Amino acid sequence: MGSAFASLHPAARVEACSQITSEFSSQDNVMEQNATDLEFSFTAELWAYTGSGSWHFLTLPQKVAQEIKFFREKHFGFGTVRVKAVINDAEWSTSIFPDKKSDSFLLPVKTEVRKKQGILIGDQVTVKLYINL
Repeated sequence: MGSAFASLHPAARVEACSQITSEFSSQDNVMEQNATDLEFSFTAELWAYTGSGSWHFLTLPQKVAQEIKFFREKHFGFGTVRVKAVINDAEWSTSIFPDKKSDSFLLPVKTEVRKKQGILIGDQVTVKLYINL
């Protein structure tokens, strides 16, 4: 499906984004896009990985994950997608990782961001996520 999108003329891509965006109206879906970026806003619960390390993640809502799967053209090893994430006034570049268990993507939340924003495991966190097409 992503390769079909890639073959579209840039103007057709913008039109496709507009059509899909108009289908969504809740906070957990596409909020805004332009010719180069998709912007998503969602709220998810922060959780910690139980294995080695102190990784903390947010699992993206299904509707957001479906949109990303459709539009991602530039993905790297293991299906990761580069993003810019924003929580309040904290902004960072990272990658989201596909997760088979949830059939979604996982957004790692850096220790620095968690401390600066006072975010703890179990907190509901609102995120803006930008993906460059």
